[in-house]
Amino acid sequence: MIIQREQDKQARLRALTAQGMVLLENRRGTLPLAGAGQAALFGEGVRGISDIEGGLLRAGLVITSQRWLDACSEGDIPLVASEDVAATDREIAIYVITRSRTQDLGLSERETRNVQLLAAVFRRLVVVLQTPGMVDVSPIRRIPGVGALLLMGEAGAMGGDALADLLLGKCTPSGHLAATWAQSLSDGPDAGSRLSGAENRSDDYVTGGIYAGYRYFDTWQKTPAYPFGYGLSYTRFLTEYDRTIVSEGTVTVRAIVTNIGDLPGQQALQVYVSAPAGRLEKPWQVLAGFEKTGVLAPGERCEIKVALSLPLCASYDPEQGAFVLEKGEYLLRLGENSRSTKVVSCLVLSSDVVVRKVRPVLPKEDGMYVLSALGRGKTAAREEEREREMAPKLYLEGRDLSLLAPEYGESEDPLPKSSADHGITLEETRSGAHSAGELLSQLSEKELLSLCTAREEENGARTTSALLSGRHIPALTMQAPFDGERAGHLPAPALLARSFDRQVLTAAGDLLGEQMEETDTDLVLLPILGLPRTPGESGTCLSEDPFLSGVLAAALVRGVQSHMGRGAVVGRLPAGRGGRNVPPANIHLTERTLRELCLSGFGLCVRSAHPMGILTSGGLLCGTHAAELPSLLQGVVRDEWNFEGLVLSEVGAAGDDPARRRTKYPEAGAAASLAAGSDLLLYAGEAEQNIPEGTLTRAQLERAAGHVLTVIRKSAR
Repeated sequence: MIIQREQDKQARLRALTAQGMVLLENRRGTLPLAGAGQAALFGEGVRGISDIEGGLLRAGLVITSQRWLDACSEGDIPLVASEDVAATDREIAIYVITRSRTQDLGLSERETRNVQLLAAVFRRLVVVLQTPGMVDVSPIRRIPGVGALLLMGEAGAMGGDALADLLLGKCTPSGHLAATWAQSLSDGPDAGSRLSGAENRSDDYVTGGIYAGYRYFDTWQKTPAYPFGYGLSYTRFLTEYDRTIVSEGTVTVRAIVTNIGDLPGQQALQVYVSAPAGRLEKPWQVLAGFEKTGVLAPGERCEIKVALSLPLCASYDPEQGAFVLEKGEYLLRLGENSRSTKVVSCLVLSSDVVVRKVRPVLPKEDGMYVLSALGRGKTAAREEEREREMAPKLYLEGRDLSLLAPEYGESEDPLPKSSADHGITLEETRSGAHSAGELLSQLSEKELLSLCTAREEENGARTTSALLSGRHIPALTMQAPFDGERAGHLPAPALLARSFDRQVLTAAGDLLGEQMEETDTDLVLLPILGLPRTPGESGTCLSEDPFLSGVLAAALVRGVQSHMGRGAVVGRLPAGRGGRNVPPANIHLTERTLRELCLSGFGLCVRSAHPMGILTSGGLLCGTHAAELPSLLQGVVRDEWNFEGLVLSEVGAAGDDPARRRTKYPEAGAAASLAAGSDLLLYAGEAEQNIPEGTLTRAQLERAAGHVLTVIRKSAR
């Protein structure tokens, strides 16, 4: 039974891993390699975690380049020479380019020369990118003999088998890029914006503003190497727009997808919204909805319904302190990537609508340069002008688009002391004999603080620092499965996101929940929801688009939390930089950038999937640590998102490292973090002894400890 269960798990993992691999080029019908008997395999990463060589061998391929691979495994990474291909039939070669997050994103001279030699010798050459995200493939694209280019990604334990399935045509590629691949690594809205020089590395200016990823490339009409949402298939699809339905603020775009090719496959449809030009400048278009078909056989067709919420497309107006939909025409665009969209319908709003009033999070940064598209105008090709004229118009009612204003919490009061004549236990709060508030009211300030601190154990799990044994309050165990040794089992989050499939993320979360049950883990730290701002960061985050990130993260959370008592923690709020082993950076950005890009994905995930925890960034926002910002942790997280879980923050991580202490900005403080709305302090050391008495109010400690206790009560302990 155990062997069968493990085999079933491997089969599930293998199938979802293949869904996130992206076919970038397929010239002259190079792929699939159906019926291939042998192939020459090259690349220093083919015997790594994903075991590409083993996957191809298990699939039945005969590898004819063993001498070169053996030399590579011994630490000598030679150039591919004529004698290395002498024993092959010169039909098929597979060259694997491997990178880690810390390696150069450009190709080395050796790699380029290897590809050139193989392209000249072999009739069919497949280049596989075993990389976290973007690499500069421009040298490869200029080599005419390269037949196919496939982004494998960091694929985990079943990566080699999943890759073999795709290469041999046992399944058809259906992945799509979740981040734009620029023509050059230096291209992008924030290129050159980060200050250079050792003394200035701690400051980071988000000069791109609201123009991140495809929002920048599409607005400025800059041609990328591969656009957001791009991905090829072995088959072809015909997409026919049907209609747009509007009902009480919800918009649904219906289309018919038909497989008109010769092989089975899946197609992901994307709907973008172009907002009208008004007082607030806006990107050319933003992703508002997506759906993926099931596997369609040749000739098979299906109906796809893409639902979107127009309030999610609202712009933040700093003057009103509100999200606003400006009056005018909202064009709905249907396509397969951000550069293939066509206008299919037009939503008309007769007057401005204030979707939601909110309080500001950041102090205003005077004089900061932010990229602007004002005055550029939106030029449309003649074909698009005809699309706009032909697009049916649907009229929206403003009352269907407004959301309830958040109720912001005010001052806190300590809990009334329990009248119980004994020490209340956790079991009594679970049974209903006493409330959690009564238990908290009996705890000393030192005991409350011990509930709010965590340390790291030898196995990498982080636990609450004290077991209040008399109260029968157990520890919480936490793991980060996408970091360290455990990262080899599951595919990287960026690969999962490229599936553009909620079901794939839910299935991955389910597998993760099973792993948590096997290892008796309560909380799992999920991937970064912060948006990448450089090509090197594209493999560390789910996506460059906050809507896609939020939807897919919510699916992953649901998969994990479908296992009773297991919880998911999403991070890093609100931006990815900063954390343990990373010196704190001060991120300078505008309120609009923060609201529309950095926070919106988190908010979508939290409101729809209710994760048990949120991990804050270790960095600063306009001079204040995210972990110490009450307008963020209380105002946004608690009051606007109605979050009921716990907020985790990393504090005191520098320890005795003198290099870390010389950085411009210190780490977040334990007392200031708890006072601002953090609940559980990671790496806090002896925080309960280092925080002077009276620094925190009783109410602040009870509030933080109460959130920790709530999660403990929901856990499987």
